[in-house]
Amino acid sequence: MAANSYLTQVEAETLIDMIKRFPQDSDYARGVPLQIPCVKGKIELEVVGETRCDRFALNIDRKGIAAKRCTFQGRTMNHNIVLIRIDMTTTGRHYNPNGDLIEGPHIHIYKEGYGDLFAIPYQPEDPSFTQICCDFFDRFNLMNPPLITYQTNLLEGEMSPYETTGDD
Repeated sequence: MAANSYLTQVEAETLIDMIKRFPQDSDYARGVPLQIPCVKGKIELEVVGETRCDRFALNIDRKGIAAKRCTFQGRTMNHNIVLIRIDMTTTGRHYNPNGDLIEGPHIHIYKEGYGDLFAIPYQPEDPSFTQICCDFFDRFNLMNPPLITYQTNLLEGEMSPYETTGDD
């Protein structure tokens, strides 16, 4: 996003803090599990805020064959403004506009005048893929997140109690 963003900091924080849900007619609102993309896969999920006019997109983008390399992004649908983005990478580097270098996993949170250009280190307590996804949903204030499924043979590490392989 360009530095000439459309939101004030208060507006962005209001949108981030707003309770979001899946639309009533979505599969996820009816309890269908969310199938996380495998290698090089991506999905986009629509969620709504307090009114149907408050529409947001949640993007999950698996980048390459590395199991833990993934981006989780929450943005407005009306103006395509990124509010929160988690970049999970062990080798990635990000330079903030002030020149600070962030190495490894990091999170971008909207900053007035800079959009999503600034990042801070992100070190989750539980680095399992599912827990990071749940943390993203929590940070974006998504209520009633879906059960998460994926193919375990493509992922590193153990499954958390909140996930299933989809083989059930």
